[in-house]
Amino acid sequence: MEVSQELFAAASETWNLQRLCDDLAIAKGSQLTPRERVYLKGLLLGYRPNDIANLLHVQSISARKYCSNLYAYIEDLLLTNRAQQASAAEVQTMGVRANRVAALLDQAGYRLPGVRVEELLPLSAPPATDYQAVSRTVEQLTSSSMLDEVPVLSVCYGRHTELATLTQFKQQGSRLITVYGDYGIGKTTLLKQWVHQVKTDFNRVIWRSLRGLPSCASLLADLLNVLVPERYTPSEEERHLSLLVNQLQQQRILLVLEDVDRVLEEESRLRRYRAGYESYELFFHGIAAHNHQSLIMLEAWEPLADLELLEKSTETVQGLKLKKLDQETAIKLLQDYELKDLDCWSDLIDTYRGNPYALRVVAAHIAEVFDGHVGEFCQDHTTYLGNISNLLHYQFKRLSGLEKDILFYLTQQDGNPISRPDLRQQFQSSESKSSLNEALEALSWRSLIERSRHHETTTYMASPVVMKYIKSCISVSR
Repeated sequence: MEVSQELFAAASETWNLQRLCDDLAIAKGSQLTPRERVYLKGLLLGYRPNDIANLLHVQSISARKYCSNLYAYIEDLLLTNRAQQASAAEVQTMGVRANRVAALLDQAGYRLPGVRVEELLPLSAPPATDYQAVSRTVEQLTSSSMLDEVPVLSVCYGRHTELATLTQFKQQGSRLITVYGDYGIGKTTLLKQWVHQVKTDFNRVIWRSLRGLPSCASLLADLLNVLVPERYTPSEEERHLSLLVNQLQQQRILLVLEDVDRVLEEESRLRRYRAGYESYELFFHGIAAHNHQSLIMLEAWEPLADLELLEKSTETVQGLKLKKLDQETAIKLLQDYELKDLDCWSDLIDTYRGNPYALRVVAAHIAEVFDGHVGEFCQDHTTYLGNISNLLHYQFKRLSGLEKDILFYLTQQDGNPISRPDLRQQFQSSESKSSLNEALEALSWRSLIERSRHHETTTYMASPVVMKYIKSCISVSR
């Protein structure tokens, strides 16, 4: 499997990669493969093998194998480089491990002048918990020693139109923008890419995740502690909102909030806020209503209902829904995995509906298990899920009982489209027409079912990936 050389590209800003790769080629006896170069750059940036495996969507055992080979090349290089006695002595004593690669190669003279190894922060940070995340100022983002910290973890395929749209929203004076869409569609990747493009337009950039369900009061106190050198506690929520708006007026701040849908109720078609999290509505409305020079970006699986209403009445609130990759862009993604049987790629892209995360997962699986032969994979007539199941599980938990029943029923039809009248007849005993229509609309909007027109009749069907997941759920429950 081959991956994009753009991944871990920040290593080229701090290390003499060409000289290092040339010397390692001598130690190995042949040139490093493109895949080995990617793993090497990941190690130089402080990633552990398991972290690299997660980013490349490969099995940990595969990443450890490649890293182990690199350790051997580095060890041989340092032991035979008599000009670097300190490195050689340390290698003889302790060997080469992931957490020592950067320091050893620094001692051997492979880092670029003017960059200290202690400045190269590891990128393998633990998952964000509660509202804790990295707060970054523009000075940090633009300094050579902190570029590694900018949260771009994977290549952004395509999305030129979407990036331009976000920039247009900013130029038009938007104060609050929601980026939303299907699981794995690339919302966070897009936001990270966009932050890279516009970071110098702001005095401060702050990135937070709501995955840990912080209260609105806690989030406000945290943001103020970053922006103002005082100690704030989550006890004066209204005052803190006023203080935050004041900071948004005084400074040009870019605030990114991920996983915003976590503060919404599960199993609610109305997308209400969870009990105890209603203050977020006041927070978002306050940000949108007040005049300021800052911008708040929200990332969610689905837009907040109250913000959708604001979007229709004011230009300061905008929403952008990400859709699947087009055929050309999806092919570029698959090319980075050096898959074979190009004539089968279109079917693969269609099966996974152009979802970039799903395509990465299945491409890595095909490269590892089928040696890159897409045709051989397709001959099995199966849909591989892998880590896709985790994302679908979270989305499935948020469905109402009727929505789940509809998915189970459509899955039993094995991909045959079912008309709206047939569905109405199937569920007429338990639900009203309006409830059924709302459920179908919600499932279609979430890309869990697909809507089309056949002979002037609206029909619905489940995608292959969703059917595979539902069938696995049925199998487990038996």
